Amino acid sequence: ALAAGYAHVCAIVLQPGGERVAQCWGSNGAGELGRGTVSAWEMTPVTVAGITDVEELELGEGYSCARQTSGGVKCWGANSTGQLGTGDLLSSSIPLPVVGITNATDLGVGAGHACVVRTGGAVSCWGRNADFSQLGIGSAGNQSSPVTPMGLPAGITAVAAGGRHTCVLAAGRPYCWGNNSDGELGS
Repeated sequence: ALAAGYAHVCAIVLQPGGERVAQCWGSNGAGELGRGTVSAWEMTPVTVAGITDVEELELGEGYSCARQTSGGVKCWGANSTGQLGTGDLLSSSIPLPVVGITNATDLGVGAGHACVVRTGGAVSCWGRNADFSQLGIGSAGNQSSPVTPMGLPAGITAVAAGGRHTCVLAAGRPYCWGNNSDGELGS
């Protein structure tokens, strides 16, 4: 699997022992490559520190997130809007667990916010929300810990996050919220 962010790229690489690690390259000004250091860039892939069960990768603007085979989610890089989901605004150059997420089945990452679908079809989101309410919580304000969007139907199966908007899929129908300046909500 391969994922591209604003100025970096990551891939899931299967190791000889069966471990599924992430390797990233490109911009690393906020630690978004997850190697434990901050540098201008890396032109060749580097292995993300401390995560060996990567199921899915999604990248945003200056940060990265991985859904693990266990259902947990870890994020790393810039955190000025709470996009790492750690309950604070401290950036990290190593993967940190998203608070309270242990049963994720799908992951979506936008420019500065992220969302997961959880076992049973519930959705949790965190990060940037102050400008376009892309977390769907009915009020403005960034959130550094996961919150639940309002008014969604039961049985969500997939999530996708764009620059400043979010969409989920339930019973084959998309539901979207956030920025709609270019008609991205399909309403």
